[in-house]
Amino acid sequence: MYERLGINFIDAANPRHFARDPAFAWGFYGHRTNLYLETVPHDGFKILLNLIDHFNLRYFVMTSNVDGQFQKAGFKEEDICEIHGSLRHLQCIRPCSPNIWDNKENISVNYETMRAEYIPKCSYCGSIARPNILMFSDFSWISSKTDNQEERFDRFLNRCKNEKMVVVEMGAGTGIPAIRNLSERIGRIRGNSYSY
Repeated sequence: MYERLGINFIDAANPRHFARDPAFAWGFYGHRTNLYLETVPHDGFKILLNLIDHFNLRYFVMTSNVDGQFQKAGFKEEDICEIHGSLRHLQCIRPCSPNIWDNKENISVNYETMRAEYIPKCSYCGSIARPNILMFSDFSWISSKTDNQEERFDRFLNRCKNEKMVVVEMGAGTGIPAIRNLSERIGRIRGNSYSY
């Protein structure tokens, strides 16, 4: 739909739209949120959970996805780090405070124009709300939830430092290689080799 409008993902996923054209911004993110809410996690999630359960494994999920599918699939919230935040939470565009809140919005989108018919507001000051995710060229993302998740991940790594570890990397591309870089860093730190 955005290709028809001459807009690519990087152009659309930019926080400037929330200040300049919030109906456009929420058209993009409302559409994505609605799709993710309707999506059922695929069987790969279940396969991983079954392996974890069967072998009584300790695990931690690091994901660059903002869709909340790991939580939907049954992974424990405390064992997940969403390095780019999550569409499941909102924040103020200003931001007026360091607070984030659950995204309980239902965004109607006009699919001809890809513009939202409703603009969520900040729970604290009434300004425009935005998803609590790290966007391209973003200087106002409130990262506190992700910061806490990263601290839990660091504690997990420390608890497992003398144990064998397996890193399962799936769908980690090279365009924005955050997860790929993390996998390689863990391999270097632990002195292990890895393969794709």
